[in-house]
Amino acid sequence: MGFKQSAHEAAVYRRGSEHNVLLVGVYVDGLIITGAEEQKVEVFKAQMEKAFDMSDLDLLCFYLGVEVRQDASGIALRQTHYAKRILELCGMTGCNLAHTPMEEKLQLSR
Repeated sequence: MGFKQSAHEAAVYRRGSEHNVLLVGVYVDGLIITGAEEQKVEVFKAQMEKAFDMSDLDLLCFYLGVEVRQDASGIALRQTHYAKRILELCGMTGCNLAHTPMEEKLQLSR
């Protein structure tokens, strides 16, 4: 289908040019598909559905232990479940909360 494997991450494949890129991340039996143009993403998903028995689970919400929340303001990544599990393993579920010195919202940009 014209994809090239990333030189930096073996599970990521890229197709297209700088302004018209389509990226596919592969993990076991799942795909994360994103691109610059929604129409190109939809065309690719239709091609994949013709070739394979697959389901579209809509927007990404959880991946490899990371919670993903997407809305008009942007994308937020959280590891709440992981942090709670670490606290449980360390016997610190009843500890007092403390703010971190980091900003409340970290904004990433290109």
